[in-house]
Amino acid sequence: MGAGFPLGYLQELCSYWAESYRWRDREALLNHLPSSHRKVSEVRRRR
Repeated sequence: MGAGFPLGYLQELCSYWAESYRWRDREALLNHLPSSHRKVSEVRRRR
């Protein structure tokens, strides 16, 4: 048996994500979560 990920399982997983996973439902759920913003200009960088 070779090393690596089982090909059959990986094919099933890719097929599920491409054909059955409800991306728009997940996107809508994530869009309802709170988010925060930070000012990047206030970050000090090391030289």
